[in-house]
Amino acid sequence: MASVFVIISETMPVNGTYPASGIESVWSTEDVAWVRLSEICMSLNSSILSMDDTIFYDESFDPEKYEYIEYRIEEHTIQSGE
Repeated sequence: MASVFVIISETMPVNGTYPASGIESVWSTEDVAWVRLSEICMSLNSSILSMDDTIFYDESFDPEKYEYIEYRIEEHTIQSGE
């Protein structure tokens, strides 16, 4: 079995519906995924992600539409068909 590191974005609408999640990208190592997450954080919030952070909340969203927008790294295991 092998692992991949997935950057997930999740939005919570203010209208009380369920959060919507999407895959932003998939990476072979956590370090590379963190670099991409850091780039997303910098482009959205103009802030620097701490080295040990694997999650951040986008502060540039419209509060009339969303309660929050979250980006995070998740580790997923790949199982081969063998």
